[in-house]
Amino acid sequence: MSDANGNFPGPYAWYQVVADSLSNDITQYWYLQPPNSFSVPGHCYKFKVERMSYPYLSFIDSVCFPFDTCGGTITALQPPATYTDTVCAGSVIDIGFYSSGLYNPSNIYYAELVDSVGNIAKIDTIGRLISNAAYTYPPGDIVSTIPDTVPAGCHYYVRVVSSTPNRVPVMWGAFCIQHCDILTNNQQALQACLESCNKEPQGYTDTISFKVHEFDALAHYNRGNKFEVQLIQYTLSPLSFNIINTGLLGVVVDTTTGKIVLHVPCPDTLNRYGIGPGVYYARIIADSSSFPDSAFGTLVHISIGEPADSIYLTMNPSPGPFCAGITVQITGHPNNSIQGSTYTWWETDKIHGTIPIAVTTDPIALDLQGADTVIITCQENSLGCLGNKATLPDTIITIAPPNIAKTGPITVCLSDTSVYSIPVNANTSYTWKVYGESYVTTLNNILKIKFDTAGVYRISVEASNQCFIDSAEWVVNVLPDSLCTASVNNISNQRGVSIYPNPSSGLFTLVIASEGKQSPNTIEIYNVLGEKVYNAILKQSSGQGGNEINLSAQPQGIYLYRVISETGELIGEGKIIISYK
Repeated sequence: MSDANGNFPGPYAWYQVVADSLSNDITQYWYLQPPNSFSVPGHCYKFKVERMSYPYLSFIDSVCFPFDTCGGTITALQPPATYTDTVCAGSVIDIGFYSSGLYNPSNIYYAELVDSVGNIAKIDTIGRLISNAAYTYPPGDIVSTIPDTVPAGCHYYVRVVSSTPNRVPVMWGAFCIQHCDILTNNQQALQACLESCNKEPQGYTDTISFKVHEFDALAHYNRGNKFEVQLIQYTLSPLSFNIINTGLLGVVVDTTTGKIVLHVPCPDTLNRYGIGPGVYYARIIADSSSFPDSAFGTLVHISIGEPADSIYLTMNPSPGPFCAGITVQITGHPNNSIQGSTYTWWETDKIHGTIPIAVTTDPIALDLQGADTVIITCQENSLGCLGNKATLPDTIITIAPPNIAKTGPITVCLSDTSVYSIPVNANTSYTWKVYGESYVTTLNNILKIKFDTAGVYRISVEASNQCFIDSAEWVVNVLPDSLCTASVNNISNQRGVSIYPNPSSGLFTLVIASEGKQSPNTIEIYNVLGEKVYNAILKQSSGQGGNEINLSAQPQGIYLYRVISETGELIGEGKIIISYK
């Protein structure tokens, strides 16, 4: 996709792949869609088409497309904390919202508190959520905090705005904020991690602090006043703010700043009060204050997690080994399934060690690719409370297609013993065949053979394991000894010719030992079919250094060379071998 003026490259790294058709139909239909990152309106966006295989083509076959950003809005919902008459400055507050339209990957939603007093509204950013999703149901949730510095009043609104792109916000309000006398736990969230009543019958114990006279010292607390922990259940949709218990989690008789022992009973006891794992509001309240409207403390979040005492893992299908390309499902089974838990999964193998692979809500699907031996481990996370890790009792063994990368010469001499091989693969059997001579077979990944007669032979190997069968093939030209008698240093006269290393992977050095000034010599190299594959004029003597010969572009095999003088005199001849082993 181009930029807004039809120029390439454009700002969007986006493409669509269309495979070539194998039929004679040369028409392709392109269903084009702008990328999700699109955010710049323009009148001339174009699309470029490239063919990524031979013959390589690149062309622009597009008219100008006008694009505009899609419209969208963000609608703030009534926060649950406003469902009562007392919204304390300094409280945590959850801002729910609905949003429509497209958002860039780097988008951030911001929750804002708007004070409508005066001609220009004062805006405080009170929370944020990094997300490019559009929220319909369930709504989005931005955990926010009302600043404790805002003035008390009944002229406040909340709204949610986005960063990229900036959508039109719809505010909710107005509502009142008051200065409450009690500050709950210094505005810090609480967390209680429970175990089963069998394992830990005493439940969870901690402390929660409270501070009075947060804004002024006008309120006082009568003798016998009780400060109590109040637990509140809330939801964004449908909107609810329900006080479910006061005093169960902690109470103290006091008239001034202090602490309360926070005690969360074990799950069986909590269930009798209708309290299960989840995220709640908590606050400290007073039952005997001189100012009843200031008897409520600021809200904080409290998370009650309940991971299972133990979990075990099962796999379907089971037990393996598995053929590469299939998908297995692994499920965690806690002894008491807890709603809202997530599961962190780890994979351990010989190459990477132990690495995290996913966080899911159970189960997990693994797409098995390539030969591997893997151990899977899982751990439950119940609202931040971690359970014990569990390991799948069956090691996952994946069988891949055998590796058939072949080695071995395709041109050999009749008197040579040739070696052909493919890489060894675990739990794999091998069947070799030599066509044109007697049938040969071996269970190994290596075949050593000496041919009885000259000619052209076909060698094949079939590698098979529990899941796959694959094969490799060589077409071998076996030369009679008469074509192979010339040795590397078989020289026809007094002048010496040497070539090294021999065999090599295609790079050779040729040196001519001579005395005095000689005419330029030429080297010619032929393949076994008699085709000239190399020709060059050589340096004249060893004092000038060797002559580099590069045959790396030629296939492996035997080649014949000869060195001749300017007058046609044969200086030397022999054979060289290209081998990539």
